[in-house]
Amino acid sequence: MAFFLMSSFFTYVPKFILFISNFSFSIYLMHLIFLNKMTMFSEVVYLDILYKFIVAVSLSICVSYLFNLSKYGKYFIGNVNTLTHYELNKYEKPYKATKPTLDSVESSRA
Repeated sequence: MAFFLMSSFFTYVPKFILFISNFSFSIYLMHLIFLNKMTMFSEVVYLDILYKFIVAVSLSICVSYLFNLSKYGKYFIGNVNTLTHYELNKYEKPYKATKPTLDSVESSRA
């Protein structure tokens, strides 16, 4: 419920979330490869988890970007989406009143 409450305050998708969303399938496919190759970074568990999370996501994004520079890269690690804010909100219409107001009804009678 707290997540839905916080998301109701945003009127648009933040650019960081949209960026991660574009690479989400590639991150899903490759993060485990990088996590298996990493060793302990710190004795503090929380720092180690944070370090591995940041490095695995960053490396997954970089590798998927490099693979998708070639035309066959999407067949190995998945296609990178290119969704932008413009495309996300392209079909959103501004609000228009559907019922005529009292002023417009009176002006049409005159």
